[in-house]
Amino acid sequence: MTIYDDNTAVISVAKDPKYHEKTKHIKMRYHYIIEAITEQDVILKHISTNSMVAYPLTKPIAMDAFVRHVRSLGLCRM
Repeated sequence: MTIYDDNTAVISVAKDPKYHEKTKHIKMRYHYIIEAITEQDVILKHISTNSMVAYPLTKPIAMDAFVRHVRSLGLCRM
């Protein structure tokens, strides 16, 4: 499974299981994603924020970008 993300910090923490200052509060038993990435069950890929098709579902954006993403999702006005 491929997961696309626009947050490079999240991708680097997930791909590199060594100690990270900002994640020291998370117990290792919750890091199952690291194992999935290591076994290549999950692949993380970076894409730009503007390319995230679900972006209008999570953040307010300009109307032209909204229309473009809504069309990409196959949605239409009723």
